[in-house]
Amino acid sequence: MPEDRISYSLTAFEKVEIIRAEIEAAEEELAQIEVRLRSIHFAVERLRFLAGIAKGYARSSAPDGYAELESLEAKRAELAETLDALKAIQPRVEAEATGVAPPAAQAAGPSGLRPQAAPGAPGGMKRRGFESFDDFRSKKPK
Repeated sequence: MPEDRISYSLTAFEKVEIIRAEIEAAEEELAQIEVRLRSIHFAVERLRFLAGIAKGYARSSAPDGYAELESLEAKRAELAETLDALKAIQPRVEAEATGVAPPAAQAAGPSGLRPQAAPGAPGGMKRRGFESFDDFRSKKPK
């Protein structure tokens, strides 16, 4: 029996596909949870509205699903946090797979800041102390 352990490393493209699949699955699950939450909240508000009209509704039991309301809210918050984390790392993983820097990092300099153009500089280029011909001509004494 060989002593070497079998190992596997994900390729950059596999990482991209995993992240895309997880984002899609989490978005679908989040949508289902939100539909269920809206349904429960509607039933609660409906009962409150009717209880304000007639006292007989005040004695009604809680709507179906009311007991799971807190757990659904917690699951919704957890899924939203997971989606934020996945979407935040997705551009970096895709950039590693393609070998191209993400758009925000591509235009930024080494400090992470975008270079600023000098005010009034044509085409966003920095002026070097030479005037344009039109500026020179307009300043020429007559």
